[in-house]
Amino acid sequence: MDSIKSLFEKLKNNKLILIILIIGVAFLFIPAEKEEKASYDGSYEKELSEKTEEILGKIEGAGRVKVMLSFYDKGTGIPVTDKTENRESVNEKTVSASGKVVLLKEMYPSVRGAVVVCDGGESERVKNDISEAVAALTGAPFHNIKIFKMEG
Repeated sequence: MDSIKSLFEKLKNNKLILIILIIGVAFLFIPAEKEEKASYDGSYEKELSEKTEEILGKIEGAGRVKVMLSFYDKGTGIPVTDKTENRESVNEKTVSASGKVVLLKEMYPSVRGAVVVCDGGESERVKNDISEAVAALTGAPFHNIKIFKMEG
């Protein structure tokens, strides 16, 4: 604490440096503006599961099909920003329209794995066909795709 007092004593003669120092310290305590990130409401995941279920039901021997997909993440979006520059600073704001963030790029959730329950789940041929279809549709690795026979 004494070192801070002695520093202020030395800087008393040079008020400009003291003012800059005080402003710099004040900026340390001002919270940075949070960057807005767009996220998905789960509609992509639901739609992908439904479409996968629909197409798997058309595989010969599959019968009734139910699919559950798991995801590594929820997906993200990179928002469009409006950047203004002047000599002292750069200001960047997220662009929104109708209350929603405008996205520059969307990154959909990555599929981790799938569980498929179907009438034809006991057939090795049906299991193989479904595994190949799920891997092709979702990008999920084969070892994370499990197929089971539906009860009743």
